[in-house]
Amino acid sequence: MPDGSKPSALLIDVPAVASLEELTIGRVVGTGAAGRVHVAVVRRSGARCALKVIEKSRVAGEKDLARLLTEKEVLAAARDAPGVVRFFGTLQDATSLYFVLEYLDGGELLWHMRRTRRRSPATASAASDASMARPRCAHGIDAAAARIVTGSLVLALEHLSDHLSILYRDLKPTNCLFSRSGVLKLVDFGHAKRMSGASPRIDGLGASALSTEAYWVRFARPGALPLPAAV
Repeated sequence: MPDGSKPSALLIDVPAVASLEELTIGRVVGTGAAGRVHVAVVRRSGARCALKVIEKSRVAGEKDLARLLTEKEVLAAARDAPGVVRFFGTLQDATSLYFVLEYLDGGELLWHMRRTRRRSPATASAASDASMARPRCAHGIDAAAARIVTGSLVLALEHLSDHLSILYRDLKPTNCLFSRSGVLKLVDFGHAKRMSGASPRIDGLGASALSTEAYWVRFARPGALPLPAAV
């Protein structure tokens, strides 16, 4: 897992950005169905941020547009929520829409799971007896780290649901990123929904399969049986 070094102010203190001209856009650090993510630097302050780019030509109709507007609304509502990527605003030009977000450079949860699993036999044999005795999960992360990760995710999801009436609906290791200081946060709110008042019903949604097939969950009316889900 990422070390516990002190977070840099350049990673989190991003001032309001009024136009793309205020940013120096760097390399691509992530891609997905909705678009790509670049690391960017605010020129006047040197603060780093993540810039999610969605090409307007890929926004196919009212459904996609409604999803983007919902994502913006949800991110704005969850701006200070624990365990959620910070949202600094949106921009646009003639060809694309942009989300300005906190830059999380500690790696995806999936990367850490795979890295731990790929430890060489020589490295494993050099570990202490106490470390070797600690129980490990299927992907190689030891049980203590798994409890911390699980607790962090539960707290984030619980806060979104109980305090903001938001269902995240896209939980998978590639959507869980660490900050440099080791804080785990949820990213990509393209499938998130606001619940209607105190009811768990979601407006306009009966039973639907969402996100990556391997992680599908059915959000159904009371009485319906959910599909198995790997999270």
